[in-house]
Amino acid sequence: MAALSAKTIYALGALYELTFARPQSYTAVKTLAATLSTSPAFLEQILNILKQQGIVESLRGAQGGYKLAKAPSEIFIADVIVAVQGELFEASIKPTSLVLQHFLHESKRHIESYLSISLAQLDANFHALHFEI
Repeated sequence: MAALSAKTIYALGALYELTFARPQSYTAVKTLAATLSTSPAFLEQILNILKQQGIVESLRGAQGGYKLAKAPSEIFIADVIVAVQGELFEASIKPTSLVLQHFLHESKRHIESYLSISLAQLDANFHALHFEI
């Protein structure tokens, strides 16, 4: 992963919005898309990926939409990135230098550690930081 794709950013945004929706109710794709300023069709593609990975559930019909399939404390940012775009960290080649191999290994380890944060922790960290400023 060199950068987070637009799909990943919208996936994280949708999940963050669903974190604060009523737990037993479904949120319509149109509502989520409007909040995230994207098209419902594009967001539906992303939500289908998340559904296939067991991160969200869907319901068809007038009262339908999407909701989290797990508690926000059980949905990790790293898992969302992998679900939407694949690897968290990927080198295009394996360097011959042991120093660079070590650097890439440590970089991957730090990135994985940093992104092993749940939606619940993400929100708590933001609010703790926001109130410290």
